[in-house]
Amino acid sequence: MPTTPLRLVLGSALLLAMLALSGCDVNINLGEDEVVTSGSVSGKFHAEKVENLTRAIQETSVQVETRNGEVDVRQIEGAKEVTITVTIKTGGKTQETADERLGKVKTIAEEKDGTLTLRAEFPKPVYNTDAAAFKVEVPKLRDVLARTNNGAVIVHAASGVVDGTSSNGTIRITDAGSSVRAKSMNGSISITMNAAATGPIEVEAVNGSVEAEVGAGFGGTLEMSTTNGKIDFRDNNERAKKSTIRKHSGSVVLEGSGESTLKTVNGSVTVVVR
Repeated sequence: MPTTPLRLVLGSALLLAMLALSGCDVNINLGEDEVVTSGSVSGKFHAEKVENLTRAIQETSVQVETRNGEVDVRQIEGAKEVTITVTIKTGGKTQETADERLGKVKTIAEEKDGTLTLRAEFPKPVYNTDAAAFKVEVPKLRDVLARTNNGAVIVHAASGVVDGTSSNGTIRITDAGSSVRAKSMNGSISITMNAAATGPIEVEAVNGSVEAEVGAGFGGTLEMSTTNGKIDFRDNNERAKKSTIRKHSGSVVLEGSGESTLKTVNGSVTVVVR
């Protein structure tokens, strides 16, 4: 079987790199089934579109489950309706295939029992570069469930339970009004509770730091642990009835009920009690 001369391979790679840096889109055919495309996703052709949806809803819970995309759900003061922005990307072995697959993606927005459920359905077979990112703005936000395998999770000002999961991405939850669960395999987790929120919080990371700031309404026990990192506990108003802080673990008892845990394997754990 004939082989490609080394000089030709190196020359082609150099030419591709130079043209890619110049901002040009370049396709080099290396064989019957393999195409290298500068500016493409994971060596495949891709297509992208943005969809904007609205729903005449004033108050709702939100559930979003997606792949390869950020999930951003937040309450917007003064908003008149729910607005949804979905950024969709599809892959393909050719540009024609990617474009065709993009046209077949379905954005699902279902309302039932006070919950707005959002997802994107991709045509089969699903490419590993298929992606959907969701940004949701709500006048009054209750519970939130947000899950993605690759991407950040952002939730702001939810009055109800927040449950956020990302396999590869940071999680940032701010102005939370109730209990919080958050889990990330690769990414840091940051949680800020509002003054009235009682908790509890359950936070778990593998590779990433964990931070939580709780207010006057928060109570119960706090258990903190890390394998490779340190524990930083700050009791700004001396609310702790009992605390035991070590390098890799800590236990704190506050007035009230509830059991909260914050743990990571590789990273620090920081808790601030206002």
